[in-house]
Amino acid sequence: MKLFLAIRWGHDAEGPDGSDTHFIVRADDRDQAVALVDFHLQNNLTHQCVEPLCHRITEFGVDTSSPSRTEASILWGPSFEATHFDLRGYTTWMREAQTEYRWEDEQKWFGKKTADR
Repeated sequence: MKLFLAIRWGHDAEGPDGSDTHFIVRADDRDQAVALVDFHLQNNLTHQCVEPLCHRITEFGVDTSSPSRTEASILWGPSFEATHFDLRGYTTWMREAQTEYRWEDEQKWFGKKTADR
């Protein structure tokens, strides 16, 4: 299974410009990881001041735990601390619109268009 860092902009106590909400997720693919995080955000955390969904997701590795785990799950989080991960070079997707939540490869945001998986 793959490992992902999922981020929601801000958290309810400080709003969207406060410290972001972070999760580390084990899943088969991006969409499965996002579904786990979005479900958790919508059902387990308040969201009056922020959107109840993941805004950025980065695939950063493969779960090599032993024995091999096969179920998708949130491994860590939510964390509201300022967390700094250097994920340059890893595949990252973002979604920003208030009503249209289409994933775009982050490199497209910075002028390098690449295909979305």
